[in-house]
Amino acid sequence: MYAALSVAEYQAVMAIDNGGGDDRLTANGGRSALEARRGAVAGASARVLTFFFPAAAASLEQRARVEGDAGPGNVHPQFTRGFAVGQSAGDAAVERARNDRFTAPWTGTVPTGPGMWIANGPPAGATLGGVEPYFLESGNQFRPPPPPAFGSPAFLTATNEIRTIATTRTPAQAASAVYWNFPTGTFTPPGYWNLVTADYIEAHGLDERAATYAFALVSSAMMDALIGCWDAKYYYWT
Repeated sequence: MYAALSVAEYQAVMAIDNGGGDDRLTANGGRSALEARRGAVAGASARVLTFFFPAAAASLEQRARVEGDAGPGNVHPQFTRGFAVGQSAGDAAVERARNDRFTAPWTGTVPTGPGMWIANGPPAGATLGGVEPYFLESGNQFRPPPPPAFGSPAFLTATNEIRTIATTRTPAQAASAVYWNFPTGTFTPPGYWNLVTADYIEAHGLDERAATYAFALVSSAMMDALIGCWDAKYYYWT
């Protein structure tokens, strides 16, 4: 969701800056350009978020109206134009999400044998490695080499290292592990990195184009990292 949302917002702003089908969107700069960009972000956001959270459609529509009323006077005409451009970018992101294989069902079987990982329940995300990435050519582009063979000297060395750290971990190591756990109900690690990005944007006073670019890069990179990790996880089942 983070990737689909961020890419749609960035593409919407880029469409505005490239004319968006109407040179009046940015011809005079100043408030007209600002309102067009704001509208583009709002339109893309509302369309993508409604796709992922259809029950929130009414509240998202209300939020879009609030964004339009945020400037002085009535809703600026360039905000309205930008909103339409943003909705178009949102439509493209939604269409991609519908066809990126994220919801493809898993039809495989769990392999068995010495050293094979055993899931605590049905395998989660077993098809994630086959999802269409944003930057990678494929989910297996950077697949790591095979892990050490079960019971081999390299395997035993790695196992002993894990055991040593687990039994002698420092308070700082334990605190780090607990912090990065981000269980269900939190904003999860991707949410953490989006917060880091938001703080960076605020600290440097980035405008809509630069801000949406930063979010798009971070979120797309995270999505591709997840795809690559899960490809390796279920290729080796380890």
